[in-house]
Order: sequence, then structure tokens, then C-alpha cells
Amino acid sequence: MLTEFDTRVLARTPIENLEILGDFYIPKEGVDPALAIVVQNLVLGWYDALRFASEAGRVEIVNNEGFFKKAFAQGGADVTKKAVRFVEDNPDRVHDLVAQGISYAEKYRETNNYDRHWPTAYGIERILCAQGGPCTQPTELPREQWDRAWEDAKRRVSTYFEPAKPK
Repeated sequence: MLTEFDTRVLARTPIENLEILGDFYIPKEGVDPALAIVVQNLVLGWYDALRFASEAGRVEIVNNEGFFKKAFAQGGADVTKKAVRFVEDNPDRVHDLVAQGISYAEKYRETNNYDRHWPTAYGIERILCAQGGPCTQPTELPREQWDRAWEDAKRRVSTYFEPAKPK
């Protein structure tokens, strides 16, 4: 799996890649060498969620899956503390790595190497259907709104790592 991760970029969904990063790479190598790849996967994954998930699905991805913190929380409390410390202590480096990760994501914005509809697996809709309620599928964001969703995804990830500081 690690060889495939290293050689076949985005063979898995972004959420799966965040798990691999958090289980192996970040605990072993640290935040600095992994942050740009984390950002790449967060941008692509959130872009997918904005386009294909319902609002309930996005809430589940963020709250239940811990999407934005997943790669760091996956490694346990010690890794999470080190990640928070790195982000707080290195704002210029973090800014550069976030920009680098976004540029990586730009290259793969339209990739079809993985199932871009993975976020449809989240949300209350599937539970309601299983219990005999209405069986509705999440409504796909109209294609003419995808550029805005892309910008929103980049902004959300940037803000996660570089929150606005009071003036």
C-alpha cells in the first residue's frame, strides 16, 4: 500500500490518503515534509465534498471523520500536539507549504484517478433510505458552480492552517 501511495499519486480517495499520511508518514517523518501533500488531499477532498456531498454529508465528513485534522489526529495525541506546535511556531513555513500543497492540487483538479463521488457515502440520506424513509441522492453541484467550489475549497484549507489574525 505504501509503495502504491508513493508511486501512484491519488490512486485512493483523499480521505484514504489522509489516513495513510497520518498512520505512517507524519509520525515517522514529521509535519514539515508531509504538510504540502496533506494540503493537496484536503483541497481535492473538500472540492469533491462541495460538488457531490449533501450538506449533511459535508457535516459528517468534517465532524465525524475529522476531515481537516485527520492526518494529524490519526497518529495520536503526541503527533497532534507536534502538528499544532509546528503550525503555531512556523507561520511563514506553513504559509509556504500550504501554497505548495495548493499548487499540487491544481495539477490534479480534474483527475479521475480515484472515485470523485466518494463523499456521497456520507450523510443522513443513506440512513433514512435504509430505514424505509425517502431514498434521495445528494444533488450534484451544477457544473457552472465548480470554479467557485474550487476557490472555496482552497480558501477553507488555507484558513484551517492560517487563520486570520486579529489586527
